Amino acid sequence: MLQNPLVSEAGFYTLTATDPANGCTSTDNAEVTLDNVVPVVTAIDAVLGCNDANTTIQATVTPIGSTLSWTGPNGFSSPNEDAVVSDLGMYTLTATSLNGCVNSANAFVTLGNDLPEITLEGATLTCTAQSATLQATLDPAGFSVSWTGPNGFASTDEDPLVTEPGLYILTATSSNGCTNTASVEVEQDISSVSAGAGVDGILSCTTTSVQSSAVASPLAPPSAGAVPTASTAPM
Repeated sequence: MLQNPLVSEAGFYTLTATDPANGCTSTDNAEVTLDNVVPVVTAIDAVLGCNDANTTIQATVTPIGSTLSWTGPNGFSSPNEDAVVSDLGMYTLTATSLNGCVNSANAFVTLGNDLPEITLEGATLTCTAQSATLQATLDPAGFSVSWTGPNGFASTDEDPLVTEPGLYILTATSSNGCTNTASVEVEQDISSVSAGAGVDGILSCTTTSVQSSAVASPLAPPSAGAVPTASTAPM
């Protein structure tokens, strides 16, 4: 019998020693326990933003002290629990505990391209309405917005107040850096009219009243329709 045997089963083992000179014996017990606990591995999917160079896959491994190994697209590898990655695809985290048991988990990195839908409503400036509010609707809500326009106009309001005609551009940016743009035109209608009072008249002892004609016509651009006339009564 071997003094130091190799065993493969859990349980109690008894060693008996016998003195060949007198036949006396002595015994002792040893216990072999089974340690086959597999590490628990979890990995959370991640999103790579439109303007992000990389993202982080977060993982949890128990028990602490396991050896970790990440593998992924384009030969990616890392021994860290949380992996910083820059490519889309599937990543696998393998954990080997101190007892040699192995477990793994997968995480997927996808492209975050959730773009907002933008609806804009234009406006017209007139002589009596020299400012107007641009109406914007974003779906879904919650995106940061930035307006640009004529003469260096800039605003971060979703519905800005404007006073200049021209093209206005709204840029909406999501939390992961994805952007979408839309534009709207602000028109200006400041057409004016010119008035003519007609021919001067002369009042005299025999001419106690005169009639003059007034003509109003648009300057630019001309509008269709009848020309308005007016008459003056004697003072």
